[in-house]
Amino acid sequence: MEKFMDERERLACVGWIRKYLSDMTRKQADSYVLKHMFQRMTGIYSSDTEFQEVMRECGFEPLESTKSVFEVKVDSLVIKNYYKN
Repeated sequence: MEKFMDERERLACVGWIRKYLSDMTRKQADSYVLKHMFQRMTGIYSSDTEFQEVMRECGFEPLESTKSVFEVKVDSLVIKNYYKN
């Protein structure tokens, strides 16, 4: 797998996931949408596969029916920021 994020960017991704994907209403979210939210907020590009890998590092597992849909608790500010632009 081709890596797009360096270690500093990967750690920023871990921090973003821990900060924004917890403590709110449960949602099913596709990793592709989440990675674009991360990119829009931080300017850091990752592949969908890399983002899924970091999601797993942070303790999130994909739903059984698919490899890319995760059940997360999404901070409403993240959703507002993503759809604002």
